[in-house]
Amino acid sequence: MLGILDYISVLIYGVLIMVFFLDIKINRKSVLAVSLYVLISGFLQLVLYNVFGTDALEKLYPLMIHLPVVIFFVYIFKKRYNLVFFVLFISYIFTAPRRWIGEVVASFFNNDAYILVVTKIVVSILLLIVIYRFLRPFVNRILNYSSKRITLLTVVPAVSYCITYATTVYTDALYNSNMLVVGLFSVGFNLVFYTFIIAYFIEMDKSFMLQTEQTVLEMQIDTIAIQIEDYKTSQKQGRIYRHDLRHHLHYISACIGDNHTDEALAYITQINKDIEATQVREYCENTSINLILSTYVTKAKNNHIDIEIDAVVPMASAVHAIDVCIILSNAIENAIHASQKIVNEHNKKIRVSCKVENKKLMIEICNNYEGEIQFEENIPVSTEKDHGLGVKSIITTVKKYQGLYAFTEENGVFTMRVIL
Repeated sequence: MLGILDYISVLIYGVLIMVFFLDIKINRKSVLAVSLYVLISGFLQLVLYNVFGTDALEKLYPLMIHLPVVIFFVYIFKKRYNLVFFVLFISYIFTAPRRWIGEVVASFFNNDAYILVVTKIVVSILLLIVIYRFLRPFVNRILNYSSKRITLLTVVPAVSYCITYATTVYTDALYNSNMLVVGLFSVGFNLVFYTFIIAYFIEMDKSFMLQTEQTVLEMQIDTIAIQIEDYKTSQKQGRIYRHDLRHHLHYISACIGDNHTDEALAYITQINKDIEATQVREYCENTSINLILSTYVTKAKNNHIDIEIDAVVPMASAVHAIDVCIILSNAIENAIHASQKIVNEHNKKIRVSCKVENKKLMIEICNNYEGEIQFEENIPVSTEKDHGLGVKSIITTVKKYQGLYAFTEENGVFTMRVIL
């Protein structure tokens, strides 16, 4: 009974590590799916344990337990195979500390089986807390990189996994040597390797963020310059209208005096249109968002794209101006790029909504599109050169605030939603 309890506990421990590392959202659906899988897999282990015994269960473990868990996360949570294998092998490495600590503690109690299993369970709970709080963010960040890099990173833990099974389960090669030395070497190698990898990716992220911030600052400078030119043009045109106001009034007065009221009204209407055309539009109180929206509205209109703006954002915001710029500029840029491919100009439409509700910044950008959008794990991907980086920048920025994001398409309309 203690044996099967040990197997069930390590199953739950391993599955939870995979849930953390694969960044599975904790909701009713995911909890139900994971719980159901653990129950079915646990029942299968119980059957194998009672029918074939411990030795057979250990040898069948990769086929009967590890392979199904890969299929489970691939088909239920739509994760890529290389990601799931990468996380599986890492999770397997983290099963070693619970076993070794349990054996060390049990050795002080004459290798009591009850002490061994209880210690393993307690250590598993403590390790899960440490993994969730400290290691999960780093692994989640690694998963945002290309499939090629993920595959390369999978090689080392995969080799360790194969060697472990080859030397401890299918043969006794490891037990016939100095187990402590070999075990420490294996774990030490993996720890050093992944410490290096984590540090490497952190530095890459820092470099990427610095480059992004520099790009955003340059963009803000450009938008400010455009805005200043708009204000200069508006002021110049305003001076012209004030200078010509006497002539306008004289002409209108003459029309009214000659009972040409329709002509006078038409002239007044035209003057109003000209004045409104020179006004610089303010979409909301937030200056940074106004600058971004003004720039892209101009760009959209220059490309004959109908763009609608609904922005209600106060000057003070909990989200940094640079981060808002990253999300809005990349999203609207992608929307303009998609709209340019539409043949019928009447269908070139973009709608931007930017509001603050319950102290959360909510951004929604919708645009029509033609063709087909490819998704991987509910994230749009592009095969075009130098495209697709904008979506990654948006996701990275949202995760910085532990926010939510969603990309959907329906009836020819692509929608991005972000909550920060």
